[in-house]
Amino acid sequence: MVSKPESTLLCGPRYYIEMYNLISSSTDYEKVILWINCGESEGLALAAIRDGAKHIIFYGKNFNSINEIAIEAGVQLLNKPPDTEDI
Repeated sequence: MVSKPESTLLCGPRYYIEMYNLISSSTDYEKVILWINCGESEGLALAAIRDGAKHIIFYGKNFNSINEIAIEAGVQLLNKPPDTEDI
């Protein structure tokens, strides 16, 4: 699952984390991975880390600084959306 930056801004990272928790606890399918797309927003990326996200997309100008924080928190940070399969 990959959120859109606009909806992450509107709903906040916690919304997607809670949705992920519901889906992953109620399915027997392959492991579900949630990528929270924070776009260029440092604030959203930091909120996602604080809220417990494990996979974040962030392509703002302070990528390296946010990545250092993410690494310390055990979070994978990408600067572009990953390849995904539509199902």
